[in-house]
Amino acid sequence: MHLQHDWVALLGEVIQIRVDDRTVRTGRVDGVTPDGAILWIEGHGAEPRTMFERCEGFTAWIDYKWDTGGCR
Repeated sequence: MHLQHDWVALLGEVIQIRVDDRTVRTGRVDGVTPDGAILWIEGHGAEPRTMFERCEGFTAWIDYKWDTGGCR
């Protein structure tokens, strides 16, 4: 997993949200503010759609496609 600084580029991608090196949520990004300060992970199963704010210490992590050996 790689730290992604540009949250705008994450729209539509499956990522991990972490805080203090602890994963708090994994899912597909279905919304990002234009300034990249806030993103939303879509709801899945019992997990509701959830908003994460960069200013609250959340970080976004992604597996690059070339690391996984193919297309998603």
